[in-house]
Order: sequence, then C-alpha cells, then structure tokens
Amino acid sequence: MNETYPSRNNRGAEGLSGESGWPPHRPLAAPGGLSGSLGRQSDCPGVESLIREGAALKDEIDSKTTRLRQIHLRLAESARFENGKKTAVLFGAGYKVKVRLYENIAWDQEKILKFREYVPGEKFGELFKAVYEPVSRKAIDGFIAHADRELSNGLKWCMSVKPGAPQLTYEKLTDTQSRVRGL
Repeated sequence: MNETYPSRNNRGAEGLSGESGWPPHRPLAAPGGLSGSLGRQSDCPGVESLIREGAALKDEIDSKTTRLRQIHLRLAESARFENGKKTAVLFGAGYKVKVRLYENIAWDQEKILKFREYVPGEKFGELFKAVYEPVSRKAIDGFIAHADRELSNGLKWCMSVKPGAPQLTYEKLTDTQSRVRGL
C-alpha cells in the first residue's frame, strides 16, 4: 500500500487533534520480559513453573466450562417457560436458579438496505442506527502510515486504545520435541 492521503484543508499539521494525545506504539513489556524470547526457553526465573501451572489451569477451566455448558443446557431444558416468556425459575438443592433464554441475531446488511426502501425515513431511524467500524486493522494502520499528518492525527483522535489481556496458547510438547528444543 503506497498510497498517500492528502488533507482536504490547510489548517496546519496539528489539524483535528493537535500535536499531543497520541503515544507512540510500544510493546507491553520490556525486551526480555513477557514479550521477549520467542521460540525458546526463557531465562527468567520461575517461568517454567508458571507455564506448567498456567497449562494445568487452562485444561481444568476448559473441562469445567464444557461441563458447566452441559449443565446449563439440561437445566434450561427442564425449566418451564410460561406463555412464550424467556425467563423461568428453578428451585433445588437450596438454590433459586433463574434461567434466561437468549437469541443471537445476525442482521443481513444488504437486506436491511433493501428493507429501508419500503419504510419511511423517520421510522427506519427509530429502528436502526448507523455504526462506523473499521474495515480492518490493516487498513487503519496503512492509512495512519500514509496519510498526511493532519488526517493521521484526526483518525487517531477517533480512537481509544487500551491494552488488552495477552492471549496465550498452551501446546503440550512430546518428549521428542522437548529434547530437540533443549528443554
């Protein structure tokens, strides 16, 4: 993507957001910390025991989550929902359990636009709202990298960036794989 995106006005480099308010991207952890040492054993003390404990907890949580889903489905099947209601109550073992049924609805955007042709504008506005979401992170990053400074700052002004939780995947290595990696 070698496109450039010029600004539509000449208000100066600060433009919409000014010079401040946008920290440069940097890793969540210092080099050698949580973000370092990809593909090899870490030199940090205690990492091996944390990996072992994390993997064991992940297995236990996955197993218990699966069982909890099964229990919830059986309880929902046992509940009596009156007159088309989505909520029922069960009593047993010293507990009151409220059961709520949910439906996930996926809206077909093309069909909504077609439906809009048949509904008065004010009524359509009562039913639906416009939501602006980026097409992709890659498109946003490319625009920021290649737009003039004013537009880049303006887009950054629209963003609220908060660090997310790191995502880890545990994969059990066989004895052969462990020996090859020197673990």
